[in-house]
Amino acid sequence: MSKKATPEGAEPAGAPLQKFGEVADAISATRKKLEKTALLGNYFKELNDADLARAARYFAGHQFALSDSRTTNVGGSIISEALCQATGFSTENLAPRYVRLGDAGETAYEAVKEARHGIQLPAITLAETESIIARLSETRGTRNKTALLATVLHQASPLEAKYLVKLLAGDLRIGLKEGLVEDAIARGFARPLSDVAHANMLLGDIGEAAVRARNSDLRNIEMRLFHPIKFMLATPAADLSDIARTMPAGVNLLSHDGRDYPSFSRAN
Repeated sequence: MSKKATPEGAEPAGAPLQKFGEVADAISATRKKLEKTALLGNYFKELNDADLARAARYFAGHQFALSDSRTTNVGGSIISEALCQATGFSTENLAPRYVRLGDAGETAYEAVKEARHGIQLPAITLAETESIIARLSETRGTRNKTALLATVLHQASPLEAKYLVKLLAGDLRIGLKEGLVEDAIARGFARPLSDVAHANMLLGDIGEAAVRARNSDLRNIEMRLFHPIKFMLATPAADLSDIARTMPAGVNLLSHDGRDYPSFSRAN
C-alpha cells in the first residue's frame, strides 16, 4: 500500500479508517447502550453503501462476513513482530507495554505514536483496510504476512494502527457486541430491530444486512444452500420500552406481582 498525496486539511477519498477509530473511541468512552448505538447509527448514515457494509462488519468484530470462510491467520506473534519492524522497538521494549495496557491495539497506538518524529497524516480508507485484510488472507507464510503488516503499520497513523491491529486481533474491545450493531442499524435507518436481526441471521453478513436496511430491502430474504447462517442470541435491553420496541405487532407487556410478562393478542 502506498501513500497518496492529500491536500492539507482534506480527507482521502472514501471513508477514512481514522474516522472509524474516532467513532470507536467515542463508543468506548461511554457505558450507556443507547449512547453507543446513537453514535454508531449516526456514523453509519454518513457512509456510502460499500463503506457501510465494511464498517458494520468491522464494528461487529468481523474481518470478513460470517458467511465468508476466509481467515487472515494473523496471530499475536505476527502482530508483535510486525510492530517491532514498523516502529524500530525491540520485543523487550514492547513486552512491558502489552502487560501494562493489556491490549494489542492500545500497544500499537502507543508504539506508533512514540516512533513518529513528525505528524503522520491519516491515509488509510475502509476500502484499503478491506484490501489489506484480504491480502493478509491470501499471503502464505509467517514471514511474508509479517512483512506486509509491518509495511502497513509503518505508514499508518497511531489511531489507524490501533484499530487495524484490533481488527486483526478479532475484538475491538469497546463494549460493542453484534447485537448492539444490529440495534444501531435499526435505529439509524428507522427499521424494526427484529427485521435487521432476522436478515443478519439469514444472510450471515451484518454488512449486507446494514445496506439492505438503508435501502428498505429486509424482506424476502431466504436461506441459501451451502450458505452458513448465524444463531440468534438474546441481548440485554436497556428498559421495558426497549423490549417493547423489539417485539412484533400483537405482543404486549402485562405486569403481575412485580414482574412483566409478554401477552399475545390474536388479530381480528
